[in-house]
Amino acid sequence: MSHLLDLGLIISLDRTNYVQDVISSIPISKFLYSIDSLLASNPTFWTAHRSLWADNGDRLSKIYAGTGALNTSATRTGKKTFAGLLSDATKSVGRAYINNFQDKGKQNAIDMLLVRYLVA
Repeated sequence: MSHLLDLGLIISLDRTNYVQDVISSIPISKFLYSIDSLLASNPTFWTAHRSLWADNGDRLSKIYAGTGALNTSATRTGKKTFAGLLSDATKSVGRAYINNFQDKGKQNAIDMLLVRYLVA
């Protein structure tokens, strides 16, 4: 492969999973057209491609932030909906709760593993 696009895992959170979907679809589309593949114009293939990025963002976000990624409905469908906005608001409230009331133990464990925290 002469062109390789490396996108870091952590930037998959929230809106960037949509950007990764858009960026990655360009070389995939060019490749599929270059080999005359029928997948290039197959909507099911592109729906699966968008779902892959949305699922990736959700899983990484759950590890990092405690909730699914924001804007996954836009990544999956290519458009924003009212239901998606409500889902994002719910996730944001969940993140605020987790950050303020549940994250301290997790952060202490990470600090201990990284030897930034000394047990007294």
